[in-house]
Amino acid sequence: MHLTEIFKNKVHGKQQQRIIDFFNILFKSTLHDAVIEDLNPCQQMSYFADGINSEDHNGQFLSLDFIRIYDQKEIVEVLVTVRDVTSEIILARQLAEAEESGEGLSLP
Repeated sequence: MHLTEIFKNKVHGKQQQRIIDFFNILFKSTLHDAVIEDLNPCQQMSYFADGINSEDHNGQFLSLDFIRIYDQKEIVEVLVTVRDVTSEIILARQLAEAEESGEGLSLP
């Protein structure tokens, strides 16, 4: 299975295309790791485990980080770290909304 298959029908179309484009350059050793990090479209991305067309419209927010593993100057593997940042995103949105409305944020 190709890595892009994981995202098929799990992210919105434009995001899916950005991910495919990113994976196409991920193994290019001519690009510095900092550039790859800057181009990473998988930071705070919406992910729908049951598919974007499911009745459950509550997706998750995931953050994926990529570390390229080299042998000499050739990229031989990519280490992927996946974090669920859903609660962080929701809390940040609630805080922003509370600041806009001038209300305090009530925490459980």
